[in-house]
Formats: sequence, C-alpha cells, structure tokens
Amino acid sequence: MLEILAKTPAAFEKHWTTTAIAVIRNARTTFPRGEFSHMSSPLQESGRHLETFDTGSVLLVAHNADTEEKLEITVDNDDLRGDEEEFQLAIHMHQSGKPAALPFLPTITSTMKSDARIWRLNEVSVTLRLPLGDVDFLKQLAEKANGSRESLQEMSAAGLRTLATAEIAYASTDENLGYSCSLSDLGGTDESEPSPHAAKLIDNALAGRMRNGYVFAISGCSGSRVNTFRIAAAPLTPADASAPSAAMNQPSSATPMTDRRPLA
Repeated sequence: MLEILAKTPAAFEKHWTTTAIAVIRNARTTFPRGEFSHMSSPLQESGRHLETFDTGSVLLVAHNADTEEKLEITVDNDDLRGDEEEFQLAIHMHQSGKPAALPFLPTITSTMKSDARIWRLNEVSVTLRLPLGDVDFLKQLAEKANGSRESLQEMSAAGLRTLATAEIAYASTDENLGYSCSLSDLGGTDESEPSPHAAKLIDNALAGRMRNGYVFAISGCSGSRVNTFRIAAAPLTPADASAPSAAMNQPSSATPMTDRRPLA
C-alpha cells in the first residue's frame, strides 16, 4: 500500500493484477493508464515532505512547511482473509497545526490480492461521509465559511483602496480631465505609452470590473472635468457573471464605499 501511495507511477503499475496488465497490453485502443498511475501525484507536489510508517495506525504524512498544511492517511481497519487483504483508509487535513474542516469525511476502501507473490490492487472504493449530526463537525464548517467570507471582504477592501489610489494618480496626470469614470480607462496592458483611455494604473481583473468574487463600479462623476467620484464593490452574483455590463450600472448590495470630493 505504501508503494502505491508514495512512490512512482511505475511502482503503482507493479501492483496491478496480472490479468489487468495483460488486458491493458493487449488492448487495441489506448488505455488511460496514466489516469490511475498518477493517483498519488498530489502527495508528491513540490514543497511537500513525505513520511511513511510501516507500523501503527498512521500510514503516511505529507507536510508542506511553506503553507503549513499537513495531510495524514491513517489505517482505520486492516482485515486479512487468506490471499486477500482489505484496508480502510481515512484522510485527515491539518492547517497550522489544527484540524482543517473538510466539506465531507472521505474513506478509502482498497482490496488487495496475493498474485505471483506480490500484493496487487484488486478494487478501490471511496465513501464520502457527511456527519450532519456531529455538532463539532458542523461548527468547523461554519468557522471555515466565515473565514473565507472575511478573507473575500478584505480583498474587496484592498481593491477599493487600489482604485482610490489609481484615481488620484489619474487626476494628477491631466488637471483638465480630473478623475476617471471608467475602470477600463484606469487599466490597459498594451505596449503603448499610458493614455487617458489606458492609464495602466490597475490590473486587468480590476479593469474588467470583477475580481476575487466582487464586482466593482465607479459612479457619481460627470462633466468634462470630473471633480468627484464614488467607487463601490458588491459580492458577485450569477446574474452579474452572465451580464457584467448591466450589473456594473448598479451594484446589488452595499459594501465598503469610498467617496472623493472636488479637486482643488
């Protein structure tokens, strides 16, 4: 089992049954063997340190020091019956030393058979369990959802600050124009020099009105010399995604908003 999970695709194929290997080699069409052989590739991503254990309930630990994420695979049950052995494996995630809430609890059941003196993988099944009666589990999911929401709100506030700074820079380049009332005018990525319609002050996502799950808008400006503006951000909705131009005319809900007063 350790060779299947923690080693190379070649080691994985070594533990296929002899019947499966024969069928694949004789197949007239290309068999998607890579789909199976690379099942363990996420465990071997760059930055992850793998540690395996031959004894005990913990089978494998993959730790990423950069992200402080740890994945742990444990053996919940090991049933040896003659030339067959069934493993029940559980997956646990940790973030910064604390258990990470998953939307479900996955369990892997694998059956191996002794074939030509090698234990070979005969069957794999995955069960996704959602313990709705477990109060602690539900609290962890709620905390994770709240954390994600707060993170998005912080990113929307950062977007508003970026726009405010870009507007000040835009107005300083030409006192006859004042502020911009167009997000696209604040953007621009071509190799030409910055211009009133491509000032290159914000990134493409913000210039395209949608970033990090929020839709941004500029309003409250008019005249040949724009002296005031208002910027706003609202959570992105399915309707916004399908009709972004219409959505930007009136953000759907109130979020942190910044006003700029008349230019001196």
